[in-house]
Amino acid sequence: MIYFLKKISIIYYFFFPRTFGFGYNQYKYSVIKKKIIYGNNSVKLREYLDERIVEIPWIINKLKSTNNKKILDVGCTLNFKYLIDFFLKKNKIFFINLFKEKNNYFSNQISYIQNDIRNSALNDKYFDIVTAISVLEHIGFDNSIYNYEFKKNNTINKQNYKKALLEIKRVLKKGGKFFMTVPFGKKQIFDNYMQFDHREINNIIKIFKPSKYKIEYFYFNKLNKCWSKTNPQRCKNNIANSKGKIGICSNSVALIEMIKWYFIKF
Repeated sequence: MIYFLKKISIIYYFFFPRTFGFGYNQYKYSVIKKKIIYGNNSVKLREYLDERIVEIPWIINKLKSTNNKKILDVGCTLNFKYLIDFFLKKNKIFFINLFKEKNNYFSNQISYIQNDIRNSALNDKYFDIVTAISVLEHIGFDNSIYNYEFKKNNTINKQNYKKALLEIKRVLKKGGKFFMTVPFGKKQIFDNYMQFDHREINNIIKIFKPSKYKIEYFYFNKLNKCWSKTNPQRCKNNIANSKGKIGICSNSVALIEMIKWYFIKF
């Protein structure tokens, strides 16, 4: 019955596309699955879909060939069964979030931690890989919009992501990989998150001090109705979609891969 309702919602959205309207999420997930399977980063869309359709296939492509690794997913963006099946089979994954996760797939390979990544009790140099997909921009902001049981935060601290970065670096093994994404464009401060600009991206690199790093940029091409790879100059003035003081989603995104610095002994 649930499967049938999902199909109906996708069909409805296909004929009556409206961002965040009925069938939006189900249609988005179907596009993500196709991109993961077929690797097409320029899928033409019926209408705007948010940056997850770039971020999720990107990180799954990075993780799908990993074996016997300990992976920490900060913010639990990857905590979906259809995603876990793509990269978890030979790894152990830990999900950490401020909130208690509604989706729970606990097993010998999957663990859930309800904690603040800025001040966690995780062991030093424990994880081979850490992911933070569209997470750092929310740290220090009001997250009650995403969980009604979470107390509203009236004190915004836009620099708190620095504490998270240092904590992620602490729990990551030397030579380990950190994959993260943030909304990119003109710097904007909302109640619930911050959109990063070029200066903030450079600040991330300075704080983490990786031995190697790579940054990719994508933007939503309104003319062709698809997300396309670009350069930071092309999207440096992009404005996020918002409603009043609440940021909703972005029109461009930065995908960052960093390797924790380490000595090579001879």
